[in-house]
Amino acid sequence: MGGIAVFTDENGNLANFYQCVQIKIYVKEKDGFRQKKTICFEKIEPTSPVEIRRKTENLLNFIKECNTVAFKEIFGIPFTVFDKAGCNVFSIEDNTMEQLAEIENDILTLQEERKKREELGSSIAPVETDIPGVYFFDLMKAQEKYPELTSKKVLKPFFDTVPFMELSLICAHMPPWLERDPRFKIKTEKKGLQLHLSITYKQC
Repeated sequence: MGGIAVFTDENGNLANFYQCVQIKIYVKEKDGFRQKKTICFEKIEPTSPVEIRRKTENLLNFIKECNTVAFKEIFGIPFTVFDKAGCNVFSIEDNTMEQLAEIENDILTLQEERKKREELGSSIAPVETDIPGVYFFDLMKAQEKYPELTSKKVLKPFFDTVPFMELSLICAHMPPWLERDPRFKIKTEKKGLQLHLSITYKQC
């Protein structure tokens, strides 16, 4: 994993984001974490949203070697800036080697869970029925089990690689990207909360 940037006040104590003026950069080595350097910066005052965002984004230049940031407390615009930059954002109570090791373990666990979800998601696809070339997929049921699953993630690889005659699809609503696809003729039938689609290729 990358380094961890721990934000502190002038005394080196963990603090609320708006009280921080130092960044302690920790890097992972074989026997644990080592503090590589301390960076000082001017305290960011909670003034206008535009200024808060600009000054927080400037802090990203100091932590390019880190993919994790830690504070005693962070919320609002600063949290959003670090989150959108791809950082793992942690609120912690103490700045010890044990705490850094816990952060590392949490990140590794999250990465493993994300990898498993992605592998499961890639294995979910329409199933061929007893009639050759005719497939079925219940998108609503799949999304109940895997909320992060999108119609495009499941169906686009299928449409691009499987030579099908018809796909029967159950979903909550018509996927806009599918409705716009000029290749398909789509028949719809509303059944309660479900929308049943019959998807075939348009005939020339």
